[in-house]
This record gives sequence, C-alpha cells and structure tokens, in this order.
Amino acid sequence: MEDGATSPSVSPGPSRSGKNGDGAQEAVAAFEAIRYERVRSAQKTGEQTRDIWHKADFSAAKKDPQSLRLRREAWLLDFDAETYAEAHYEETAKVLRANPAGGIFGDTEQARKLHVPEGKEGYVEYNGEPAKVVNSVQTVEVQN
Repeated sequence: MEDGATSPSVSPGPSRSGKNGDGAQEAVAAFEAIRYERVRSAQKTGEQTRDIWHKADFSAAKKDPQSLRLRREAWLLDFDAETYAEAHYEETAKVLRANPAGGIFGDTEQARKLHVPEGKEGYVEYNGEPAKVVNSVQTVEVQN
C-alpha cells in the first residue's frame, strides 16, 4: 500500500517534467531511492518474525508468552508514505541530478542513504538500538 501511496507523490507532473523530458526517469529513480531502504527494512521484520516463531524455545515462551507476540513497531505502522515522499522528493532528486552518470539513469545508492528508517535492520526491539535517523532528509556527500 505504501508503494501505491508514494507513486503519485513522485510522478512527473508539469512541475517535474524535466528539461529533456527525463522527468519520468527521474521520478522512477526517486521512487526507488525513497522506497528502497524502508521496504528492505520491512522485509527484514518478516524474516525476524519467521525466526522468532519457527525457532521458538517453547519452555522459555511459557515463562514469557510475550516473547512470541507479533511486534507492531511505530516506525513501521505509523508512517504516511505519501506525505513523506512529497516532503523528500526534491532533496532526493537533487542528489540524483548531482550524479547523472549514476543517478537518475543508474545507481541510486547515494539517494537511498537519505531514507534509512528507524528500524534499519527490521524490528528495533529485536536488534537493540534504533538507527540514528532524523525525521527529515539527511545530508549526504554527493560525488561529482
């Protein structure tokens, strides 16, 4: 659902058509950069849930039934993908444009670094410390 909410927010409208008609490529690259780390982290929660349930120590679970509960962390559930994409599109596109050899037509790694969620490696509880992430776009050094 988040991908569906994000798509219109990065679509190339009149203000994002690009100089050479490359607005669509930029929008796709920005979409990938904005979504990649969050989707990767959400997928990690699935792997961790599998591990928790399939490798369960049932004698320990009898003592602490909460150890087998389904985790519902705020970084994953309390997120407005559309608002986030709209707020962070321009900074993401700026990083992509700064590296045309690899940016909008290639590797989006530098732009992806702007969007690492709090649950960088899945569940914060499962991994201990949350990622050090601010609520706005982070500054990354752009290679020219």
